[in-house]
Amino acid sequence: MSDKNPASNINVTSNYQSGGITAHTVNVSPRFQRALGDNIRQKLLQNVSRQKLTVVWATHGDAESYKYATEIFDFLKLKGFNLFGSTPVNNIFTEPVYGVTVTHQDEKTEIYVGILSDSEKTIIHL
Repeated sequence: MSDKNPASNINVTSNYQSGGITAHTVNVSPRFQRALGDNIRQKLLQNVSRQKLTVVWATHGDAESYKYATEIFDFLKLKGFNLFGSTPVNNIFTEPVYGVTVTHQDEKTEIYVGILSDSEKTIIHL
């Protein structure tokens, strides 16, 4: 049996696919990028100590997380906070981290910038 019909176009949508081939042409939707708004800036200023060393962690391999962590890092640097390193530190977490979490220890404060989930756009857990 021979195929005498010309090829036809079939539209296939693939959102947030990682790996593999879905169709001849794949259109990737733009991802949401968090931005450091005034509300989050105020929460950081109120809840992060300038006296303690502050480490800003980004989720390794996630460009959106790293960009947002860099924005947080640069803001804290501008405000005179005592920061670890010259950029956020990429971290491979053993469990998924979502949103932004601030933890306080005796000698340091850690800010974990996790991946963006569908249910949150900018959440900060203090």
